Amino acid sequence: MVLPPKNQEKVFEEFLTDLPPEFKELALEFKVFTRSRKIKTVEELLRAVLLYCGLDLSFREVAGHFTLLDERITDEAVRKRLKACQPWVKALLFEMLPLRKLDSLPEGRRFCAFDGSSIQAPGAKGTDYRLHIGIDLVTLEFTHLLVTDKHTGESLKNYSLSPGEVAVVDRGLCHAAGILEKQQEGADVIARYNPTIMPLYKDDGTPLDIISELKNHPKSTRMNFKVETKVHSKKNKKDERKAEPKAKLEGHLIVLRLSAFEPNPLGNVVVNKRLKKAVTNRRKKPYSSPNF
Repeated sequence: MVLPPKNQEKVFEEFLTDLPPEFKELALEFKVFTRSRKIKTVEELLRAVLLYCGLDLSFREVAGHFTLLDERITDEAVRKRLKACQPWVKALLFEMLPLRKLDSLPEGRRFCAFDGSSIQAPGAKGTDYRLHIGIDLVTLEFTHLLVTDKHTGESLKNYSLSPGEVAVVDRGLCHAAGILEKQQEGADVIARYNPTIMPLYKDDGTPLDIISELKNHPKSTRMNFKVETKVHSKKNKKDERKAEPKAKLEGHLIVLRLSAFEPNPLGNVVVNKRLKKAVTNRRKKPYSSPNF
């Protein structure tokens, strides 16, 4: 391990000037720094936090950094000190980035956003594992964290919700089976609709042609549709193509509300560029459809 460059010391000193004046008192208040041993000052403890969280060094690398500069410290000792810093760092963030005061939600109600990411190790040619994360949209705290292998796809089934909670997800998690499971847990789901993996039906069981429905409504208005979708068992997948959409298929019926609205002008530009790129890559003719 090499010593940190000199400009890093200057950056750290400038960072200290941007902190709240009471950052040392907060460390004592949260009992993060009670006595000096291997890490002798509050500034050194904050440096350890930044090395681990900011520069993404491992516990062993952080320990090596302090060993080279002062005296020997183990990676396990670094882990314990950093684990205790969580409430202190959270208090500092609230001082530096005060959140706008929000109206309190009803008891038991919580809005959480969920998403997954594919992770590749250095030199890998494919996905090594996946990271599934949930975050509270009010407190901005992580609520769920799951690491799986590459064979576990993105799904709402990867998260456990309580009655009254609301899952906010992108179209990658818009699966009927996952939505059904969360409804059975007593939770609600707000999802960006994905027409390619979740067909919708009207009350009479006929398929919903979403493009035609949108064209029949004036622009600059919000549209709401009461729709249905179904979760079919695997044994009925072959019969699904031959049977009527609603009458002859076994499975669980899910009642949904589909809301559509026209994006702002900047959103329209982004969507049109994305559609044009997709059409070019797939060598298909562009089609005319409203952007909602």
